[in-house]
Amino acid sequence: MRNLLQGRIGLVTKLALLCLLALSLLPMGCTQGGVVEGEVRYKYVTGMQDRRYFIIVMNEPSDGQPSIVLDKEAPEAVRECFTAAGNLAVDNATEEQIEASYDHLYYVVTIHITSGSHYYNQAYRTEREIFNEMQLGDSVKVDTEASDIGPKILRIME
Repeated sequence: MRNLLQGRIGLVTKLALLCLLALSLLPMGCTQGGVVEGEVRYKYVTGMQDRRYFIIVMNEPSDGQPSIVLDKEAPEAVRECFTAAGNLAVDNATEEQIEASYDHLYYVVTIHITSGSHYYNQAYRTEREIFNEMQLGDSVKVDTEASDIGPKILRIME
């Protein structure tokens, strides 16, 4: 065993064991898809401008109605598309206005996972229609899939 852990083969073995240990510590929802249950905590729209990503608009909990917070550098035309409070939803006209200033839009919902043995927040990309349907504080059950840029919600399960 001692000879195995020495030299080039030993280095590869140590690296492989370290990788397996690191992967075993990740929450299961991050590494694979499947059905998860939880509560919608945050919603936000991200986009790229001048090769930098921004959170353009975010829906976050507050006393009373959820607040809608816009990036302070967002163009005025985008800022005018949103109210100060309520459930964040993006219609066709708003999406077109955002796409005039930003590239690579992503709709993201953060869910506080309550299924399985771990309790944690996980951000999921999703389609605009699913994004609009979910509201802060909703208890949801969603079908997800893993991808190379992060987990994605495929559908809301009823």
